[in-house]
Amino acid sequence: MGLIFILGSLSGCLRWAEEDNEIEEPNHWLPPVEDRADMIYEDTDVFSRVSKNGSYDTDDVLSVFVPVPEIDASDGGAGVTGGAEVHLGLWLPVIDGCDWSSSDISED
Repeated sequence: MGLIFILGSLSGCLRWAEEDNEIEEPNHWLPPVEDRADMIYEDTDVFSRVSKNGSYDTDDVLSVFVPVPEIDASDGGAGVTGGAEVHLGLWLPVIDGCDWSSSDISED
C-alpha cells in the first residue's frame, strides 16, 4: 500500500520535469538563423537585408565609436595600446522634425 503512495507522488514529479524541458518557440517575423542560408537576399538597394522596406527612407550612414574601457592588456589588441573602441555603423530613418544629432531629444 505504501508503494502506491510513493509511486503516485513520484509520477507528479516526473511529469513536472518533462514540462520544464519544453522549449518555447520564439515568435519573430524572421525565420530562425539556421534556416536563413537559402534565402534570397535583396541586394538592389544601398544595403542588403532580408526584412521588408519600411515607410521611411534611410539617412547617410552615421559612424559612432564607443569606448570600451573593460578591454585591457590581457585581451590583447587595442587593450594593449589603450583606447579600445567599437565602431557602429548606423542607418537611421529620415523622419520629419527628428534631429538625430541633437543632444536633447524629446520623448514625443
